[in-house]
Amino acid sequence: MGFGTDEQLLVDILKYKQKFDYNIIIETGTYHGTSSRILSSVFDKVYTCEINQAYKEDIDKKINGIDNIEVMFGSSPDCLKKWFQEIGHDKFFLFLDAHWMEDWPIQDELQQVIDFGYKPFIFIHDFYCGHEGWKYDSYGNIRLDYDYVKEKMDKIYGVDNYIFEVSQLSKNGLPNLLNDLRGCGFFYPKI
Repeated sequence: MGFGTDEQLLVDILKYKQKFDYNIIIETGTYHGTSSRILSSVFDKVYTCEINQAYKEDIDKKINGIDNIEVMFGSSPDCLKKWFQEIGHDKFFLFLDAHWMEDWPIQDELQQVIDFGYKPFIFIHDFYCGHEGWKYDSYGNIRLDYDYVKEKMDKIYGVDNYIFEVSQLSKNGLPNLLNDLRGCGFFYPKI
């Protein structure tokens, strides 16, 4: 769902984009393409992948005619491997949002980052932030939180060599159309 239903997420990424000035974003979990469309107006290049072919028609309609979006259908770790090779550097944002129900590719996605030795700006949607009423993903006894990704982040950036932040409470004054504020975890190297 991402940027189409969570105004605070867009406010957050615009803030970080201004700070880092990266012009490429990779999104895992295209869903219907709403976030990809929004991101295409902010970034020079949007890479997005979706494993569920049932969304192909909706995605095609949503992003038809937008030249700076590249869509790939397949598993997010496979898509990331291809795109990391194509991009050839780590000056990009990596928006991880392909997790759903029992399908949690986050550990495999982060392993691709480790395998390439990249240190991009990573943000993980549906992340536990500790804000009352904010939604996050969990499955069984697993909660999408810092403890779940810490080991991989330590390998990506180095222990104590990265910043970890979570979504801030909204101060933008915008009404949330679907009342669906979902947490986001932000990880980036210390500068």
